[in-house]
Amino acid sequence: MRTSIAAMVSISLSGALACTVESTGDDGSSAGSSGSSGSAGSSGIDPLAGMGGSTGGGTCPASGVGTLDIQITGLPTGVAAALTLTGPAGIRNLSAGGTLEGLAAGNYSVASTRVADIDPIVRTVYEPTLGETQFCLSSGGSHSVQLGYSAVPTSHRLWTNNSNGNGNLLGFSGSLLSTTASMEPAVAVTAGAGIDVTFDSDGNLWSMASTLADPHLQRFSRSTLGASGEKVPDRGIVIAGVPCIPAMRAFAFDASGALWVSSCGGRISKLSGADLAASGEVTPSVNLSTVENNGDVAFDAAGNLWVTGETSVLRFDAGRLGASSATPADLTLTVRSSDDMRDVGAFNLAFDTSGNLWLIDFGGNLLSRVGRSSLSGTGTQSVVSEVTLALSVSALLERPAFDESGGLWLALEQNRFGRLAPSQLALSSTPGEPTTPETIITSPNMGNANRMAFFPAAAGLPLFHHFP
Repeated sequence: MRTSIAAMVSISLSGALACTVESTGDDGSSAGSSGSSGSAGSSGIDPLAGMGGSTGGGTCPASGVGTLDIQITGLPTGVAAALTLTGPAGIRNLSAGGTLEGLAAGNYSVASTRVADIDPIVRTVYEPTLGETQFCLSSGGSHSVQLGYSAVPTSHRLWTNNSNGNGNLLGFSGSLLSTTASMEPAVAVTAGAGIDVTFDSDGNLWSMASTLADPHLQRFSRSTLGASGEKVPDRGIVIAGVPCIPAMRAFAFDASGALWVSSCGGRISKLSGADLAASGEVTPSVNLSTVENNGDVAFDAAGNLWVTGETSVLRFDAGRLGASSATPADLTLTVRSSDDMRDVGAFNLAFDTSGNLWLIDFGGNLLSRVGRSSLSGTGTQSVVSEVTLALSVSALLERPAFDESGGLWLALEQNRFGRLAPSQLALSSTPGEPTTPETIITSPNMGNANRMAFFPAAAGLPLFHHFP
């Protein structure tokens, strides 16, 4: 286990089989495997693994009743816990502490999952720590179980990799993003991070190296990102066989936790969760090698892989992603502006919760929405955008990120980024009368914001780090 994320949890037994168990949390050492339904699904964090309770070597009684006292700490008012109690009478799901009387005596197990608060921009995720997962409730006895929650340090933040400013990675507090304001980032990280930024489902931050001397991919443990300072990645991955430099262009996790990396030479490579589990050089299990001038990558809700090409956006169907291929994409889509007056360049992309595809045209300072119904064809097609927004000619647009309310955050001019409200995203505009984001954040020492990411990603988005 790594650095503790919660205080010691002690479990006391009165009038039953006595045991005391100490447990420390984990920093999220997996590449990221977490459930995506209910409160959070399985947390994928070590504290709950292999922590069987003691029975003192005796036999647990199978008759009579006892009392269970459940104490839950670490959650703000209004945030429900997620505790599952399994015993002789079946399964009970509990959302708050309290005393349960008249429970059948016998063997019990407990498990807990992540929970989150409600927030219009980005939520706080709380990680559970249990000191035991099994215990015996004796007839006439009582047992006390304590469950502690602690906030994941990278949550409730908008993150961006930046250039020409202070730090390489910046995290802005979600509580300060509701209105136009000037602010410094809550976290400014100096590290060897570079082109891209994303998260695994545990909240660890992944980026690409900022220099040719660094490993292609770097992971920064969530436990190190709660405060500003110089950070050292805890994992560095070198991808074998990359044919050219500078190598890295973009990456995205699929729903299984595999990381797909767009690199120079027209190659998209798949790194499995096992490939990401430790530092070192890895050979991709799958390579797609037919994209000319490949750039950004993203997955839709069906698991199809989308890639920006030189003049179009390409779809590789989910069914073909299990093996390497040099065959063309299943769909090559040329996108026109909503007034059908110009082609929209495909520079960055993102999907919303309705399955629409949003494209950033960096050179044209355009943002275009392609309706979900236009994304299912095959072959080579051209489609007119449902909406095209023009932004200020001085804006330097990069990959955007949707918040919990459907607003879209993106880089603007130097030292500024902003939010397009959902109502603004429904209306086209022109370069002569560009759209001004409803919310603009100025950060005097930021430099240029680049690609945006929230942790957790908003509910319902086809992103590996969404919650739930």
